[in-house]
Amino acid sequence: MPPPRTRQRTDSGPFLRSVVIAIDGQSIENFRVRSKIWTRQISAAGGTVAKAFPEATHLVTGAQPSRLALAAAAANASLQLVKESWLQQSLADQSLLSAQQFLISPEQTVSDISGVPLEHDTHEAISSLRRFERWLGSWSCPLNAIHTQNELVLQAKFPGRQCVCPGNRQILATLVELTKYEAALGEAGSSLAAGNDGSDSGFNYRALRYARMAAVVCASAFDIQPALKAGGLPFLGLVGHRQLVEMATRGSCSELDEHRANDSVHRSDGRVRPEAYGGRTRCAFARLPGVGAGTAKRWFDAGFRSYEDLDAGIAAGQVPGPLQPAARFSLAHRQDLLEPTTRQDLAEMTEFVMAELARLAGPGWIMETVGGGAREEASHDGDFVLSHPDRSVEQVVRPLCERLWTTGRLARPNQALCQIQEGRLPKHVEKMKDGFLGTSTESAAQNGNLAADRFDRMFGIFKTGSCKWRRMDLIFRHAAQLTWAAGEGPGQAWLVPSERPPRGRDGELAWPPGWHLGRTVATQDDIFELLGLPYRAPHDRNCP
Repeated sequence: MPPPRTRQRTDSGPFLRSVVIAIDGQSIENFRVRSKIWTRQISAAGGTVAKAFPEATHLVTGAQPSRLALAAAAANASLQLVKESWLQQSLADQSLLSAQQFLISPEQTVSDISGVPLEHDTHEAISSLRRFERWLGSWSCPLNAIHTQNELVLQAKFPGRQCVCPGNRQILATLVELTKYEAALGEAGSSLAAGNDGSDSGFNYRALRYARMAAVVCASAFDIQPALKAGGLPFLGLVGHRQLVEMATRGSCSELDEHRANDSVHRSDGRVRPEAYGGRTRCAFARLPGVGAGTAKRWFDAGFRSYEDLDAGIAAGQVPGPLQPAARFSLAHRQDLLEPTTRQDLAEMTEFVMAELARLAGPGWIMETVGGGAREEASHDGDFVLSHPDRSVEQVVRPLCERLWTTGRLARPNQALCQIQEGRLPKHVEKMKDGFLGTSTESAAQNGNLAADRFDRMFGIFKTGSCKWRRMDLIFRHAAQLTWAAGEGPGQAWLVPSERPPRGRDGELAWPPGWHLGRTVATQDDIFELLGLPYRAPHDRNCP
């Protein structure tokens, strides 16, 4: 069966051809990671990233442009100083949007701040964040020191799908559903795509945008109504505001309606997105371990619309491409794998793995539940971090898996999804620093996933005592590795607190109260202290 007839395979082409973009790194939040992603997307769209401001046609800046960016725009009348939302929406829509509604006036801004001390610039940024007081639900003096929206949202509570304001649950559910549909499209759908079938996994900007909107709605202290005014919620652009208003009005939006109907999805300008179709079915297929975005698309394009269709196609030998053991296993055991992993399942995993570790490498192991299992009563899998206070955790993951295979409690690699990674621990600190400084050769997606890609680990399928198959991920770390990285400009990165103090909002290195060189991070509370954030229990940082 061919894809829906409404889908048009139009090619947006190099829509940024002849566009040269410079990025004001001093004003962009999470600049190092975001610039890598933007650079790749801009190049793929035919554009160029300028090394210097005067070479550019567009200068992309954050909420508070740097003095250098303002001066460059004031000195060059042909250089368009634009908000970062211009670039984000152009990339999301795969078209060159007019910069008119995104322009920042350099002359007026320069005259306002000329000759004023830097402290006043910071005060202006602080004043602009006060507009989110209603969203946050309160405001206190310490918040006046906050400079960016990223810092502000970290002050909020995120109680998962419960929402801070119960009246927003329907909007939140809508956004979570949209996020899943977009993630299932993979990188071509334009959060991080789950290519767990070995297909290329990349950065899906729309999924990230919906996930961010879901987090903002989850934490909102007020009930979002159809009369919502623009600018009242963090990280919400013009398109996002339009979508939220539509969701608040009728409980859905046009994009979600199209995904649910397996139809073609349209951009904000009304044009068809050629890669976005079959969202409902492709999302259902991609939920299975071992089935990624590429496989889900292949199955949909071949005419399969349900698991039952696939069963019949497999029996008739009509499924396109090789059917990997992981996908075949997941289809056969989909009822188990699509059920939530309960607290009882997590307890059984912990008990069994700890017993096998003790037999293999002696007692004293620590197995901590993380991820969704630490935040909710049930999750889609069991995520665990394992460590030992006195011995090395290197060269343990594979022998442990051998024991679990022998007992029949872990599916073998030739049977189902079972990915083992080892030998990463000796160099993981150096790789983390390289990733932070942007000198790593790994992808942006890998750079953002320190736990999975810098440590020894196993992703697999565990069999419970009641013969239920459940996803289980094990990550091994040394006991003294609850550290985090900070940077001090080109070529320098360090571990906090083992090497240096963190950098404060004023740009200076300083120890928070009670901290000093030699004190180690022992609990999650310690990390919050080092970051200067109020402690949030796991259930209050359950960001959807």
